[in-house]
Amino acid sequence: MEAQQDEVDLLEEAHEMIVIHSAHYQQTLCGYHERKIRGRILKIGDLVLWRTQSTKEKHKLSPTWEGAYAVAEVIRPRAYRLKDDNSNVLTNTWNIKQLRRFFP
Repeated sequence: MEAQQDEVDLLEEAHEMIVIHSAHYQQTLCGYHERKIRGRILKIGDLVLWRTQSTKEKHKLSPTWEGAYAVAEVIRPRAYRLKDDNSNVLTNTWNIKQLRRFFP
C-alpha cells in the first residue's frame, strides 16, 4: 500500500514538472513571437485607408484600398470609427485588420 502511494506521489510530481516545463516553453515561445510582431495603434485624427469589400464587379485591376479617411473615434482597442473629408462620421466600425495608415 505504501509503495503504491509512493508511485502515485512520483507520478504527480512528474506531472507537475511537465506542467512547469510546458509553461516555461510557452512563455519563451510567446516572447519570441512578440519580438517579431509590431503592434499597430491608431490615434484620433490619423489618416487611414480601408480595404474594399469584394463585389461581383471587382476584377484584378480594381483598387483594394479606398480612402483617405480620418479616425474619428476609438471604440475599443483595434476598433475604430471613421469620418470622411466632410467630417461625416461613418456609421459602421472598422477593425484594425481592415485599415492601413495613409501617409499623404
